[in-house]
Amino acid sequence: MKQMGVIIKKTAEDAIKQLGITCNIFIVGISQGQEEEKKSQALASITGGAYINLKAKHYESSSLQSALRPIYFGAINASLQSVVNVPKPNVIQTTVKTEAVSEEKIIETVNPSDYEILAKNNAAAINLISKQLQSITDAIESLQKRDSKIDNEEDVVITENQELNERIRLASEGYLNEKLIEKFGDKVKWMNKDNESGSSYDSEVSDIFDSDPDFYIECKASMHSDKLFYLTKNEWMFFLQNTSKYQLFFISSALTNPKLIKVGNLLDNILAGRVMPFSNKNMKLKADRIIFTIIEQ
Repeated sequence: MKQMGVIIKKTAEDAIKQLGITCNIFIVGISQGQEEEKKSQALASITGGAYINLKAKHYESSSLQSALRPIYFGAINASLQSVVNVPKPNVIQTTVKTEAVSEEKIIETVNPSDYEILAKNNAAAINLISKQLQSITDAIESLQKRDSKIDNEEDVVITENQELNERIRLASEGYLNEKLIEKFGDKVKWMNKDNESGSSYDSEVSDIFDSDPDFYIECKASMHSDKLFYLTKNEWMFFLQNTSKYQLFFISSALTNPKLIKVGNLLDNILAGRVMPFSNKNMKLKADRIIFTIIEQ
């Protein structure tokens, strides 16, 4: 471990020598690891600067300013050491001659304008340091807000195009209803023919002599060619209660070139791995939704 510290120090010294760095370096680390912390500490130490490692990203504004205060005062002190120089006096030599002795006197004078220039330079340097540290504070606070927003699920807002969703629903369910009527005739009942019924399924197929449906039909669709669909909480619970009768159909490109995919019994397809409970792409999903992907066989 001691040898590693020597290597880090030598590397920092070589970098300074190669780049010709003559200034003090002040480093603010954010949750740096052990190795990065040692490198930063070595570089700051060799140049006469300072280093601080903020262990966490989340700080109150006041505590963040307190954490950066050592860097702030260190930077100002270093700046004043390099900028604040007492103006060199002008040396005037005079010779005073008397009859017996010739005496040379040195009179030192300072130009008042030199102090004015010095004061302006010092004020500019301190102002620059303050702005740079404020930039660091703002950057860390911005990072904190971003991470907080990601971590806070209440900040995730999902908006839907209700009009487009309704167009897709009508097109896909109407298309499927025609196909079902071709096969089952009057046994088919479209639950949402006139308007959205709020039912946990879209159609049913029943024997005219039996009021109990033979099948519950769920129609899922997409305006694209992907094969993703979701079930709401109520649809999922209804499926679990009627697994043997629950049939699912999927229609891709519903608004342009509809293609019907008969999934069939949903439970059998889940168990066989033909329908998987995940998405194959990143996406936002509203609460009480279960996403599924139809796997190409």
